[in-house]
Amino acid sequence: MTLVGLAIYYGYGPQLSSLSWVFLAVAVLMVWVCFFMPTHCDHQTLRTTPCARWVRGKLRGCRSHGRLKRDAIFAAIKLRNPGLLFRVMWSAPNTPAAPRAIPTVAAASPSSSASKPPSKQAANEVAMLVFTVVSAVAAVVVLFK
Repeated sequence: MTLVGLAIYYGYGPQLSSLSWVFLAVAVLMVWVCFFMPTHCDHQTLRTTPCARWVRGKLRGCRSHGRLKRDAIFAAIKLRNPGLLFRVMWSAPNTPAAPRAIPTVAAASPSSSASKPPSKQAANEVAMLVFTVVSAVAAVVVLFK
């Protein structure tokens, strides 16, 4: 990331204003936090504690919770995960494959209702993703203005 920053600085340095550098720095920082920063998975487990496995980026999940985190992000913006179309559902050769619901922490607890809103964690991750995209677009617009 440092090399990319140096290349941009020496390539576009005299042409960019200070506001451009602010937008570019925010965009790079948000991309790093969302996708590359070493952190914990933090997905709420069945014991209602956050998962302590190491991952890269706040929007990524560990090997057990990656799919659930992506599904929660799409559920928070009221969309269906497009990756569901490509998931292989294994079944016995003689039985037809029936559609099944993706298990979530909310569905695992007996006292939860079916119309429960997405978790606060998913809403925070969606907000982080939206801010990353907006700042990246603003940086590109300012960069080539």
